[in-house]
Amino acid sequence: MRDMETAPDLDGRTALVTGSAKRVGRELLLTIAAYGADVVVHYRNSADAAEETAAAAREYGVDATAVQGEITDPESVDAMFSAAESALGTVDILVKNVGNFDARHGRTSSGRRSVTLSKARSTGRSCAFGGHSTGCVKPAGAES
Repeated sequence: MRDMETAPDLDGRTALVTGSAKRVGRELLLTIAAYGADVVVHYRNSADAAEETAAAAREYGVDATAVQGEITDPESVDAMFSAAESALGTVDILVKNVGNFDARHGRTSSGRRSVTLSKARSTGRSCAFGGHSTGCVKPAGAES
C-alpha cells in the first residue's frame, strides 16, 4: 500500500478514528497505520475487538492503543482524548466514523445528539467535514 505515488507520509503523526474497533472504522484505522501513523482505536462497547484492532495495527510497526468513550457525552469525549494523548501524544488526525451517526440530523440512531469532536479542530488542524466522516490533519511543520 505504501508504494502508491500518492500515498501520504503519516510517520510521526497520531490518528484517532472513532468507531474503529470493527468494520469500516477498523479498515480506515488500519489503512492509516499502514501509512505510518500511530493510531488510537476508539470503541464504546467492543473492548476485545478494539484490542484486536490495536494489535493488528502494531503489525505495521506503529504504536497503537484503545480508548473507550461515548461520543454523545462531552465529558467522555474529553476523557477519551486525555487517554489517547497520555498514551501516544497529541492527536494530529481525527476521523469521525461512527456507524450509527445520521449526519443529516446531527443525531445518532438512538436519537441522542452527537457531540462535535472539536478538540482537534481547536489546535491548528485542517479539517474536512462531510457526509458520514470527518477528518482533521495537522499541516506539516505546524506547532501543536
